[in-house]
Amino acid sequence: MSNSHIKLYIVSGLYAALYQKQSLTTEILMNEVRSTVPLSVSRREDVEHLRAMAQERFVSVR
Repeated sequence: MSNSHIKLYIVSGLYAALYQKQSLTTEILMNEVRSTVPLSVSRREDVEHLRAMAQERFVSVR
C-alpha cells in the first residue's frame, strides 16, 4: 500500500465521518479501506496510457 492510497483512505474516511456527523473512527476508516477503489485500479487504462506517453517523451530520473 502506497502513501497515496493511505491518504486516499483517510480523506475518504474524513468525508464519511463528516457526512455521518461524527468523529473519524477506526470502523469508518476500515469501511473506506474495504470499499474505496484506487484510481490506479479503476482508471487502469488511463494510467497505462500516461505511463507509455511519459516513457516516450521524458527522461527517467532513476
